[in-house]
Amino acid sequence: MSIHGCFYRIPGNRRTVNEYLPQVGLDVHATLLSTTSRALLTQTFVNPSSTEPIPEVLYTFPLYDGASVVNFTCRVGDDVIRGKVEPKKKADEIYQKAKAKGQTAAIFDQSYNAGDIFKTRVGNVPAGGKVVIEITMVEELKQDAQTNGPRYTIPMAIAPRYGERHEVSTGPEGTVVKTTIKVDVIMEKGCTIRNVRSPSHPIELNLGRASYMSESTFEPCYASVRLQKNAVMREDFVLTVNSDNQDNPVAFLETHPTLPNQQSLMVSLVPKFSLPPDPSEIIFVIDRSGSMQDKIVTLKSALEVFLKSLPLGVPFNIVSFGSHCSTLWPRSRVSDKASLVDALEFTKTIDADMGGTEILAALKAAMKNHYKDKIPEVLLLTDGQVWNQSDIFKFVDEAVQKSCARFFSLGIGNAASHSLINGIARAGRGFSQSVLKYEELDKKVIRMLKGALMPRLEDCRLDLGLSVLVDDFVEIEPETSKQPSLEVTTKPISFFEESHDDSGILEVSGQALPKLSVPTFIHAPTELPYLYPSIRSTVFVLFSNETCSLPGKVTLRANSRHGPLELEIPVQDVGSGETIHQLAAKRAMTELEESRGWIQDAKTDRGESIKEKFESRMDELVQNECERLGVRFQIAGKHCSFVAVRETKPDSEPAAENAEILEVEASGMTGSEIESEINLDITDHSAMKFLRDVSDSNGAIISCAPASASAPSASSGLFEAYSEDEDQDEDEDMGFALFDDDTPPPAPQFKDLCKKRAFPIMRSTTAGKRCRMSIPESDDESSKARGVESKLQRIVQLQAFEGYWDWCDELHQILSLDQKALRAQLLGRYKALTGNETDILDHSDWKEILATSLVGRYLENRASESRDVWELLKEKADKWVNDAIESMSQEHRTVVRELIAELRSSF
Repeated sequence: MSIHGCFYRIPGNRRTVNEYLPQVGLDVHATLLSTTSRALLTQTFVNPSSTEPIPEVLYTFPLYDGASVVNFTCRVGDDVIRGKVEPKKKADEIYQKAKAKGQTAAIFDQSYNAGDIFKTRVGNVPAGGKVVIEITMVEELKQDAQTNGPRYTIPMAIAPRYGERHEVSTGPEGTVVKTTIKVDVIMEKGCTIRNVRSPSHPIELNLGRASYMSESTFEPCYASVRLQKNAVMREDFVLTVNSDNQDNPVAFLETHPTLPNQQSLMVSLVPKFSLPPDPSEIIFVIDRSGSMQDKIVTLKSALEVFLKSLPLGVPFNIVSFGSHCSTLWPRSRVSDKASLVDALEFTKTIDADMGGTEILAALKAAMKNHYKDKIPEVLLLTDGQVWNQSDIFKFVDEAVQKSCARFFSLGIGNAASHSLINGIARAGRGFSQSVLKYEELDKKVIRMLKGALMPRLEDCRLDLGLSVLVDDFVEIEPETSKQPSLEVTTKPISFFEESHDDSGILEVSGQALPKLSVPTFIHAPTELPYLYPSIRSTVFVLFSNETCSLPGKVTLRANSRHGPLELEIPVQDVGSGETIHQLAAKRAMTELEESRGWIQDAKTDRGESIKEKFESRMDELVQNECERLGVRFQIAGKHCSFVAVRETKPDSEPAAENAEILEVEASGMTGSEIESEINLDITDHSAMKFLRDVSDSNGAIISCAPASASAPSASSGLFEAYSEDEDQDEDEDMGFALFDDDTPPPAPQFKDLCKKRAFPIMRSTTAGKRCRMSIPESDDESSKARGVESKLQRIVQLQAFEGYWDWCDELHQILSLDQKALRAQLLGRYKALTGNETDILDHSDWKEILATSLVGRYLENRASESRDVWELLKEKADKWVNDAIESMSQEHRTVVRELIAELRSSF
């Protein structure tokens, strides 16, 4: 992965030359609160020339898909200018005008082609000047199915992407980069953080306290992480958190501090329910493009677990793609011994040898020949490194509407495109997971397969319990200017007029763009997502109606062929804030950008579909609504940008219309002074529910709001106990590493926090636990792969298709058992029961039954924490054992059951 640099352009004789700055710095200070995060990214630009200003500096970098950029500031010398969100075209005009006038200005844009790529442009950097860009963002955290906890990702690389070239420049080799990352983890009061780990980078971990707390503090719901010094930052930084009681359903209601009658609701839960699987057709779509070269081992491992876990009788097929695509069989085959053997043998031959990355063609091929009496479930395994994302989302959405298909995506690699992986899952009504090279993936794979086999839930809905419901239609506001009418006359028009003059400009009177009234309620997503066991789902509602009474509780409801499901969740008022509004608005904007959202389903008061009535204007209507949401809630997106302009010289008075000049204060308070100043106790609040808009000295919002500890009540079911060639693929040669100096951000200022009582200081005499966590280093990649291969994976590989295990040396070695001693024990017991000295372990049926029962005991007693991985395998094994025993004589059935009972002493 090559380093992406910050550069400016110098006109050359034949072409423009990119000149890279000697150093670009990045500092990240993030706070994870339960299932959300707020992070401050600080980018530093330095003009190395002491005499020449730089006309424009450009810097392209990634952010995680779905992150809401809510604040943008530009520090030039002693002045700080705060950006303002404007429609993208207007923002660019403001920036270009300021740059033309010689004013220092900055603009922050999201790529039109990918939701996870952004660009910062800074105009007129003074000679010898230092420009610091600060970006604040909030986001929902993904649920990591492997660890059953939040997964936080800081993208550090824009990998090469296949398709039409887009401007993302790659810096020269040897570019100097410095990166600091600090993450504070805060769970609700009563939770205990068990572990925080990074599968991607070496970290220093402190359990029991956040970074701004004294070293004597220890509270089990706090932790802090710091990237080890001198760590190489060429790939995504990933953090996973494990804590107790982090899956409880919650509903938070937030009131906007400045917008009248504006409130927002967030409902989030990790469902825990069980339904019998539905017969489906499973289609695996695997990426074999050139970019998968270093990830192919991980892909093959995932595919093998998928295949081994498939229940009997389920039709399945494998679609491979690169520059072209191919299928394992012309049509899916039912899973049996012969088809599984073929598929596993094929898996051994898989390599990254198919050129480019034509994902769209592969998905079309997967849907083309599926059985019409089966509902297709598409499982995509890819690094997602393509540009044509919107075309892919559109196809997936159409496939869902036409065939009721579902799409699940597994992003593989250390620089996978999260916008594509997550976007396919959103459009496909499935869910997505990510796995780094050689990261453990068994649970993720099994849960994805279980999700594909799970019955569809119909009529999923969020009952708000309000007297005023969502409008069934939207009003079309009348236009202020009337369109010219066509007058019909009886006098015929001559085909030949001598006075005719065709030199005039052709003018067409087009229909004015309709102005739609905004609904009282905006749900994001508009359709409640399918709920999958152990996978977090979050729903937002934006309210803007003063006449309705807001809910005291909400109810999730759905229907299935096995009966209705529902869950009642009390609503907790978290007071005044903007975070939930920003997350909700971003989710609504993302839906609209992906051709979904409330506009797509809106109707006129006459019952006419807006989409059909104004089909040619839908892109404009969507853009207008995205601009409205972005400007109203100050969030950057595909159609909105942050722009900041320094209107005056440093020695003159500021007078900016679109920027705010900020005064910077430094806090010299010590830790003890802070505690004395605030004098708060954590026990005042039973839970700390949400990030609040309180800034530290760098502008990072780090606190959270107290809320009541009322627990959700389950009314039934939904929350019960859960028992081309290579060159084509590298068409876009771009890489990236985020980069500030090693100085960590100063301690937070707590004066404002005290006023809001949003972040209690805790006192404890117990020292925080500190440990250093490192990633093993090895140049032998095959040894890395073997090291990850666990006992459980080896057990899976030994299982026969029918579901049994054979009595063999390798199995006993994996189980750490003395085969000779166990053999003697069983034969002795057999003789005691029958008086017969026959060596039953020389008979295949007996030894297979006993070996399979032995593995079952091991899984139950020694691998219970990995139940999600082996559950389907054991179900198949148990069925095989029961069928094998039933085929025996009555006498033998009794004996074999006694021998199985004898195995209990083995574990």
